[in-house]
Amino acid sequence: MESSDQIGLYIGLGTVFGALIGSFISTLLTREQKISTFRQEWIDKVRGILSEILTQGEVYTDVAYKNDEEAYREKVKLIGLICHSKLFLNRTEEPSKSLLEQIEGIPDEYIGKTGGSQKYSMVKSELAELMQDLLKQEWNRVRDGELIWRANQHMKKNDWPKWLILTRLKLTIVLAMFLALLAISVVVL
Repeated sequence: MESSDQIGLYIGLGTVFGALIGSFISTLLTREQKISTFRQEWIDKVRGILSEILTQGEVYTDVAYKNDEEAYREKVKLIGLICHSKLFLNRTEEPSKSLLEQIEGIPDEYIGKTGGSQKYSMVKSELAELMQDLLKQEWNRVRDGELIWRANQHMKKNDWPKWLILTRLKLTIVLAMFLALLAISVVVL
């Protein structure tokens, strides 16, 4: 084979290889975008449910001391919302685990007791903070993408330096550098 034929072969192989890499990256990005869309919808639903739990907790604790039919109806509404939230949250992950533990205790803690409304108003700020932590964590997962988020969680858990924490920008720069080096090596060969 002549050197011009070899160069043509390398250029052709490089083009095919580049197209395959581009197609693979495009597929991954499309998948990540779809997952992010679903997760954002999930966050919106969870936000609504958690907001309803806070509101219904307020209503329930206002009438729970009566221990009558009205208190029972409000308790059932609150339990329904708590059960609904359980379907959306993961019992094994923090802060979902802490949040579920706290909201599951609300119905029984206030029934038949006076002063529940004042006590709940103090607990309500803790619950709201846990809910905000949960939503912030999930938003970070959407923003970063699942793969980057999991890698960052692993790095944080193992006390890696903060400058190693991944972002999409850092990942894009590394990928661009890798592709540039790959292109240079194909041309040099």
